[in-house]
Amino acid sequence: MPVYMGENGVVRWANTIYVGVDGVTRSILQGFNAVGSARRQFFGRLDDVSYVELCLSEITVQLVDSSGNYTDVIGNTLAVANQYGGVSISDTTFRVTCNTIGKSVELYGSFYVHFQDGREYPLGNLVSFDRMYGASVSFSVSWANSFTRSSSGSGRWSGNGGWSAYCCGSTPDIDYVDTYASGTFYPSISGNALSIRAAIYTANVPITTYTEMTLPSYIAIDGHSIPLVINNQLT
Repeated sequence: MPVYMGENGVVRWANTIYVGVDGVTRSILQGFNAVGSARRQFFGRLDDVSYVELCLSEITVQLVDSSGNYTDVIGNTLAVANQYGGVSISDTTFRVTCNTIGKSVELYGSFYVHFQDGREYPLGNLVSFDRMYGASVSFSVSWANSFTRSSSGSGRWSGNGGWSAYCCGSTPDIDYVDTYASGTFYPSISGNALSIRAAIYTANVPITTYTEMTLPSYIAIDGHSIPLVINNQLT
C-alpha cells in the first residue's frame, strides 16, 4: 500500500521516501513491520510503477546448415530480414517469417519497469528479494508456429526447419512442429529477454515458416494491472 503524509489538513501520497546520513541521501524501496513471527509490508515502491516497456532492439539473420547449426551472420536490419522473410509488429503481436532455405530470422527484445520518478529496472529485478522487491509478476504469452508448403509444389516433398519462442525465462512445452501448432504459456520471470525465431534448414520445394508471439496489454505486478508499452527500435 502507499504511504500518505498530511499537514494542515492536506494529505498527499508520498511516492518517494528518502533517508539521509552525513549528507548522503538514498531512497527507501520498501518498508516492513513485524509482530512476533509475522512480517507485513506497509509500503513499497511498486506503488510508484508507471508502466512496463518491451524494447524491441535487434534482428539477427543468419546462415544455417542442414542440421540447424549457425554458420555465419548475414545482417541485423529489417532490410536484410525482408530479403529472406520478414519481421512484423502489430500492437503486442510479433511475427518473424523465413522463406529461404538455409536461413534463420530472429527477433530480440528486453523488458523494463518504469517508475514515476524516472527510475528504470529490468523486469526480472522485481521478483527477487536479493536484487530488488520480491514482487509477484504474471502474464500470459500466446504463440503460434507454422510450416507451409508452397501450393506450386507437387509430388513427394520433404523439409525441415526450426523455431523458438522465448519470454522471460520460459518457452512453450513443445519441441517439434511439422505443420502448425499454437498455445499459451506463463513466463517464470527468471529472465528479462524475449526472442522469436523462424528458420528453414532443408526443403525440396518452396516453403515458408513463421513464429508468432502475442503479449497482453497489461502485466500483473503484485495484483496491479500495469500497462505494457512497446518500444520498437528496429531499423
